[in-house]
Parts: sequence; C-alpha cells; structure tokens
Amino acid sequence: MSTYHFRPALMPGLAALLLIGLFLGLGIWQMHRADEKRQLVDDLERRAHEPAVALSPPIDRPQLWRNRRIRAAGHYDTARQFLLDNRVYRGQVGYHVLTPLQLDGTTASVLVDRGWVPAGADRSILPELKAPGTRIQVLGTAYVPYAEGFHIGEMDTDLTRWPRVIQFVDYQEIAHRLGTHLIPLTIRLDPNLPDGYVRDWDRAPFSPERHLGYAVQWFALSAALLVIFLALSIKRDDMTQTHD
Repeated sequence: MSTYHFRPALMPGLAALLLIGLFLGLGIWQMHRADEKRQLVDDLERRAHEPAVALSPPIDRPQLWRNRRIRAAGHYDTARQFLLDNRVYRGQVGYHVLTPLQLDGTTASVLVDRGWVPAGADRSILPELKAPGTRIQVLGTAYVPYAEGFHIGEMDTDLTRWPRVIQFVDYQEIAHRLGTHLIPLTIRLDPNLPDGYVRDWDRAPFSPERHLGYAVQWFALSAALLVIFLALSIKRDDMTQTHD
C-alpha cells in the first residue's frame, strides 16, 4: 500500500515560491501595461479627430502637447538639417529627416520630422535633402518622448558639415547647434502634405495585445513552475502489509 505526503525541501521550496510570486507579479504588471496602452490608443484616436491647434511659444510643459494635432507657419532652415541615424523601415536602415522651422513672429524654432530616407551603402555619402525656401504652413502631430532614453556617447561627432548626423535627439544640444530657442517637441509631418519623405508613423510603441501576450507567458511560466514544485514535493511512501 502506498501513501503520499507533501514534503517540500526548505531552500528549493522557498526559491520556487519566490519565482512563482515574481512571475505572477510580472504577468500582472504586463496586464496593467496593456490597459495603459489601450488608453493611449484611445487617446490617439480621440486626438486624431480634434481640430489642429496653432503652436505658440513659449511651451513650458511639452507633455501637454503630446499626440495633439498642431499647425505652425514659418521658414525651413534648409541649410542646417539633421539626420536621425539608425531608423529602420521595413528592414532597411536609414534616417529621419529633422528640419528646423523658424516660426513666424518669434525667435523660436521647432523641429519638423519630414519622414524616413534610406541610407546608402557608403555611409559617408549622405542623402540629398530638399525643402522649400519660401514661407510654409505645416500640419502634423506633436511627438514628445515619454521618458528620456539612455544614451552612450555624443549626440553627433562630425561638427563640420550639414546635414548633421545625430544618434539621438537632445533638444538643448540641437538648440546650441542652431543658436536659437528650440521648442522641446517634434512635429511629425502629416503624410498628406508635400515636401516630406516616407511617413508611416507608429502610433504606439507596443500594442495592448503584445503586452497581453507577455502576460500570458509569465502566467504560464508560474503555472509550470508550480506543477514542477508540487511534483518534486509530493513523496510516496510504500508500506508493506503483513498477514497472519
């Protein structure tokens, strides 16, 4: 006759419980992130149908302008444009073209992201950029990063030629390069306007479904670890019966 007893080992049992709790916590966190992204997508849809607001400096709290439809008028600084490096579109590496727009009636400028251009096989040869030299009106969506990214090295290394290749956007450094007051946001040019390049803007970095997929994976790992823990902790005792 066999009986079964639950006899977990102390240290492996504690480690398993800690990992199960960690995996469950990560799954719950991903569920919350999915809710946040769902709210972000809803906000993007709502703001996409709102009328465009005129951009008027000073902008003290750029986060309030995030994802808003905005319009601005002025002159492009065609002689001093920036190429944001290592932007990938459909598997091909290239640049985003950032052109400063000197705003009418102010001393301020704003960067206009006019879209993606491919990089050539020889990275020393930069793409030829064209932009109108006359007064223009632009329409687009305000892009404001949610957090300041971690960067290694300088924003740019070659300070001798334009367009200037940059590895990341630092509004203070760009303002220093231009010698002007720069509004700390970027206008992503509307795809329907001329004088731009490829503009297939990502609406959200990750979809809610992607976070839900991560949550399912963490919950599955915690369930698998629980099954393994129980299987290793349940011991069978064989008992021999004697008969007179």
